[in-house]
Amino acid sequence: MPSNGEFKGRLLCGFAKKPGQLKKDGSKMWHCAFKFPFNYFAIVKDGKTLKTSMNKNDLFPKDGEEVEERMYEGCPAHRNVLNQMPNTEIRKVFENVLDDF
Repeated sequence: MPSNGEFKGRLLCGFAKKPGQLKKDGSKMWHCAFKFPFNYFAIVKDGKTLKTSMNKNDLFPKDGEEVEERMYEGCPAHRNVLNQMPNTEIRKVFENVLDDF
């Protein structure tokens, strides 16, 4: 923490207040991967989740298995910010953010 008291947030969560937020130099602010909501995919069989992935193309279901799209709602500590964002905006931002990883 800077000695001038400039920072007053949690280091583990990151400084970003929204997905894809930029720093003064134009680069993206780092934040915990679970801070904001995102869509992901799951292979499900008989109501049990077998495997998950951010990319549907990484999943190869076998007979009797289905691929479902799901949404992680974000970290409970930060959901008040997320509730103000429309789902389409969240998805658009997170598609761009995931490209960086």
